[in-house]
Amino acid sequence: MIDVIKQLQKATGGSSDFIYKPLLVGTDNVYLIYNEVLSDSELINDFILRNICDMESSKEYLRSYFYHKLPDGNIIEIEGKDTILDKLLNGFTILLFPNQKALAIETRANLKRGIPEADSEVSIRGPKDGFVEHFNTNLGLIRRRIKSERLWMKEKTIGKQTKTKVGILYMENIAEEKLVEAVSKKLDQINIDGIIDSGYLKGRLEEDANNFFPTVMTTERPDRVAMALLEGKIAILVDTSPYVLIVPSFFIVHTKHGGALKGLIIKRQN
Repeated sequence: MIDVIKQLQKATGGSSDFIYKPLLVGTDNVYLIYNEVLSDSELINDFILRNICDMESSKEYLRSYFYHKLPDGNIIEIEGKDTILDKLLNGFTILLFPNQKALAIETRANLKRGIPEADSEVSIRGPKDGFVEHFNTNLGLIRRRIKSERLWMKEKTIGKQTKTKVGILYMENIAEEKLVEAVSKKLDQINIDGIIDSGYLKGRLEEDANNFFPTVMTTERPDRVAMALLEGKIAILVDTSPYVLIVPSFFIVHTKHGGALKGLIIKRQN
């Protein structure tokens, strides 16, 4: 069982949004595993943890209880790292038992609540959802589009007073390791009292760039971030900010974006 935990942690790059909670049931450890941005914490607390606290201290009884009590459509037996990862990335909570098949319990979070339409980046035929001021919601909007364990996140805290959560998001099998390290190092060098918006980081990331055009792109569209990640770029999420940073950014990207807006303006005028 511990080997499976280590395989999952290695496959996800130790991303902090994957939670591994050991539970002592009798004399055995049972692990509760879930992704905190894709799963509903209220469902986990009310239907899993509360029931575990109220039942007998036996892993056999625990497993039988969940498997037979919940409807078949909401709980299934699974085994193997890849199958477990697939369920985790689809919002399931995993109960991992020693020397037995794991149970996958559906606890999907509803990420549609309070998701606004992107105002500053008009999409005629594309998705209409946009980022909000909540870190986990924004991360969930991206993970909902890229259901891969190779989507890794490094978490940092920036701001001596605000202690703002900042996430470096990248595709481990696509993005260049040197680029990830360079961005991480640059963020570590930022010494500031507070981060209120991602724009605070944008200016500091571009300070040493001798380039007339912006080298950091700002967006409020999850689909644009997903495409950038699949191109090997890095996304920077900032808690309390509805705008995500994408690095690196090239001149041609801004030209395409500007052309799309120009065409939209001409179409509306006509």
